[in-house]
Amino acid sequence: MNNRIQNAFDGINAEEKLKQSTSSFLHSKVYAKKRAGFARYAAAFAAVAILFAAGFAGYNTYYSEAGVVDIDVNPSIAMGFNDFGRVISTHAYNDEGSAVLENVDIRHKSYTEALEILIAEMTEAGYVKDRGMVTATLQTQNSQSEPEMLNAMKTCIDAALPQENSEAIEKEVYAVDSATKEEALEENLTPAKYIAIVELQEVDPTATFETCRNSSIGEIKGQMHKKMNGKGKGKNSSDTVSEPAESEKETEEAPSATSEVSSSETESRKGSGMGDGSGGMGNGNGAGNGNGMGNGKGAGNGKGMGNGGKGKHGGRGNRN
Repeated sequence: MNNRIQNAFDGINAEEKLKQSTSSFLHSKVYAKKRAGFARYAAAFAAVAILFAAGFAGYNTYYSEAGVVDIDVNPSIAMGFNDFGRVISTHAYNDEGSAVLENVDIRHKSYTEALEILIAEMTEAGYVKDRGMVTATLQTQNSQSEPEMLNAMKTCIDAALPQENSEAIEKEVYAVDSATKEEALEENLTPAKYIAIVELQEVDPTATFETCRNSSIGEIKGQMHKKMNGKGKGKNSSDTVSEPAESEKETEEAPSATSEVSSSETESRKGSGMGDGSGGMGNGNGAGNGNGMGNGKGAGNGKGMGNGGKGKHGGRGNRN
């Protein structure tokens, strides 16, 4: 461009000063247009960059997980939601949960609507039964919104269950902390099932996460109650058996007293008591002065644990 302008001026007869000023003027106009074009491109690029950054930030905000709702009937499912309360991820803990998720689309729906859809699908598939149990837990980073969210979850569950047998179905809705959620996730279990198995292990150390994985929470709690009742009964029965009867205590004490009596004395006193002996340690009074430790009755025949002595011999009764 510069050479073309210069060549154009070579054929013009004018003062050198005029040529230079005219050339400078044309140069300034050309460069001004270039700068204006560059500025327009720069402005457009900046606008695109801002829009991209805003879109990227919005995308990150939307798909950032703010909490998780876990539902357990026996299909066990987790729903991750964002700050707007929209479901952005799902996870099935077992095959039953996978089957339920294949039949519904809950992504980008509110967590309450998604919860209602899942329970309705589980009910239709026959998983929710009379005297069954529906458990839902909430783990969220926003503790201030936790009570409101729990109430909303309870309302959704009640609305989704068939009204004719809603009262016959046990419902549990509560919050868990992030540590419990992480521990449960390591075992690929919902927090509610994880807690139920840990409680069962306290009364039944043989229970494991693997053996209880496919059981419902209601079944796990039923096993725990049986173990607790069984332990209670065992303790009571053992206490009853180990406690000796009063008569047995008295019987065990008798040998120490009668051990002092010789065999000849024992033979002479058998069946010879004439008095009445009273009580396990009572006294039998004969014609002489005989003191017995058992119960002796009659003039000649002693009955019970020992016999009263006869005559002057002052002995103690002996067990037959």
